[in-house]
Amino acid sequence: MPFVAEDRKVTAERDLIAHGKACQAAKTRLELEAVSIRFFYARGLRQMSYYHVSPLGVEPDGESVPIYTYGFPEAWVKRYIEEKLYEVDPVPRHSKACTRPFRWLDLVGSPELSNSERKFMQLVQDEGLGNGWAIPVFGPHGRNGYCGLSYGPKAETPMNDEVILLSLACHQFHWRYCELHPLSTESAGLSKREAQTLRLLARGLSNAQVAKIMEISPSTVDTNVRRCFQKLGVNDRVSAVLRGIVEGVYD
Repeated sequence: MPFVAEDRKVTAERDLIAHGKACQAAKTRLELEAVSIRFFYARGLRQMSYYHVSPLGVEPDGESVPIYTYGFPEAWVKRYIEEKLYEVDPVPRHSKACTRPFRWLDLVGSPELSNSERKFMQLVQDEGLGNGWAIPVFGPHGRNGYCGLSYGPKAETPMNDEVILLSLACHQFHWRYCELHPLSTESAGLSKREAQTLRLLARGLSNAQVAKIMEISPSTVDTNVRRCFQKLGVNDRVSAVLRGIVEGVYD
């Protein structure tokens, strides 16, 4: 019955395109959430979460911990926020270094976990939250995060082809979220020469090497660096390079 599989593929593609269009049409975060919840719910998912990871030192619209959930026990969500369990939740950290979806209970027993992270994963098991998928999402200027999706505490995780579809839908949500919630920072207004200096510093070059490439004096490089620090609101080169990501200096 190959036509059945083909029909499902066409339906999945159609649904994904419709979801993408609906995400782009959403004017507020609540509208965006409603769009994605309907999409995931229609595919049998019953627990969903979204965790936004801002670039270093910058938060979207002043939100210190952008975490959104749907379908998880209210008591668990309240505890997660009030006790700041997100600080010991290893899933956000792991998602930063992961390029593909993973099941959150796959982290249990990992030698890379700290003691506090192991305790958190044990708590997840004790609470009976199930074993859903953590889907890393990547956005502009280092704005990353992950989506948590589960069919429910006692349900099986989806097949790989379904995970690919869910991953694409999660990215559609994340990209629109980034558009609706611009970073709460004004442009540093770096000049072309200052931006060029910062790009060369990001390559690990010394002031002397930068001066040679830019065909300027080392003292002029020093001046450019100080101006970068002042405009970016930082005091060292590492922070300046990281903030350059936010400013789009390396685009």
